[in-house]
Amino acid sequence: MTDATANGFAPRAIDVSSDAARARIRKRYRAETRFRAYGIFAVLFALAFLVVPPETVAISFAGALVVNLVIAVNHRRDRYIAA
Repeated sequence: MTDATANGFAPRAIDVSSDAARARIRKRYRAETRFRAYGIFAVLFALAFLVVPPETVAISFAGALVVNLVIAVNHRRDRYIAA
């Protein structure tokens, strides 16, 4: 048993109704979703080594890396503004 309230201090109430609190919660859920997706991708990538020859997986990985680097280098935020 805890004696957290034995000294007269009540537990602190957490306010989740403010906009800042909602933004923090959304950010946390996005991070958790991203972490789960990375885990699933890692498992699928590992399983690919069991199904496909490792050379093919490595070449595919290298190709995806190059494509993503090209996109990252050529990306401009002002190019994709929706009207």
